[in-house]
Amino acid sequence: MMGTCLACSLQSAICLSVCYLLYKALLSRETFHAANRLTLLSIMALSVVVPLVAQWSPQDLAPQAVATETSFVQAMPHAGIRWADAALLIYLCGCAALLLQMLLALTAIIRLLTRSVCYQTGGIRIAQHADSRVAPFSWMNCIVISEHDADTAGRLILRHEEAHIRCRHSIDLVFARLCLIFQWYNPVAWMVYAELQCVHEYEADRFVLRSGVDAREYQHLLIRKTVGEQRYALADGFNHNNLKKRITMMLQKKSNFS
Repeated sequence: MMGTCLACSLQSAICLSVCYLLYKALLSRETFHAANRLTLLSIMALSVVVPLVAQWSPQDLAPQAVATETSFVQAMPHAGIRWADAALLIYLCGCAALLLQMLLALTAIIRLLTRSVCYQTGGIRIAQHADSRVAPFSWMNCIVISEHDADTAGRLILRHEEAHIRCRHSIDLVFARLCLIFQWYNPVAWMVYAELQCVHEYEADRFVLRSGVDAREYQHLLIRKTVGEQRYALADGFNHNNLKKRITMMLQKKSNFS
């Protein structure tokens, strides 16, 4: 059982890495943001499904597979088995740590919402709070924004966060985070997660510009936002990360059919 668990995880990591390298080579520079987002989600889903399917061989081959695994385990020295146990324990501890981090992030979002003044507009819930250190972000159907940001650049920020909500980006992040929990040791998994967040920002930026907002005004707002603002995991935030890439993408000539 422990060998099967580790084998599935390693197969998943290899599948994810190969697919992501193909994505980076073929699609990452294109402006098909919706298609790129779907591709990244499909890559993560594929990396989960393929190893699971591979473990369930046809019925006529199952006895042989079980016998082979049993013989292999019996042939292993006891020290080898202890190393496998240790590897599995480390892996499960990493999974548990990331799951706990995810739950703490959800708790932090809920606590901030309870301390905010909430109102509805256009079917979206706006939660306004007094802590200017917290950068604006969106979660599911709610936008969280400080009073300071609402007063200084509320129109642009709300438009940006509305894009995240309309595109259901929070659901993407929950799914991606769950996949990341099971591949926490794989650096490519973290790269895929960061790439998905970046594509989310590209989609939101395009939504804002297509709504009639002046591109220069919007880019100046992005530049003014400070890097050190607090953000909440699992939430799409109006943040400064990948700012150069985002502005470059805004200025880039659109790919055909995008």
